[in-house]
Amino acid sequence: MPGQRIELCLKIDISTEPQSSLRLVKCYDGVLVAVPDEVIDHVERKHPEMLSFLGFAKKELVMCIANTLEKPDEVYKDVRGSKYFLKRLYNLYLNVIVANDRVRTTYLMGTTTYTRMGKTKWLHRLF
Repeated sequence: MPGQRIELCLKIDISTEPQSSLRLVKCYDGVLVAVPDEVIDHVERKHPEMLSFLGFAKKELVMCIANTLEKPDEVYKDVRGSKYFLKRLYNLYLNVIVANDRVRTTYLMGTTTYTRMGKTKWLHRLF
């Protein structure tokens, strides 16, 4: 819901390397995934509507991404080996895309896009 904070993603432990902008998150399957600042900065700069819609600050977005990696609702893999970690947030999905154990991007998608991705992009469900 726009303007309301979404509490579904908060309170996650994230390890950060000292003097580094690289966060490591242990996924549901035990794989360590890097969450680089560049991805967070990109969302903050280019897609501020996502943060305002969710009622998040930058730190909360990082925590939500980590939660999606650790406790996804669904995970899919495409033909290139990229993984799509999904977390349901009311009538939307937070989609965190991971390639080579690194978060590449994240965005919100509705049920229409979810259905289309299931038919055209995702090869098979992992979780």
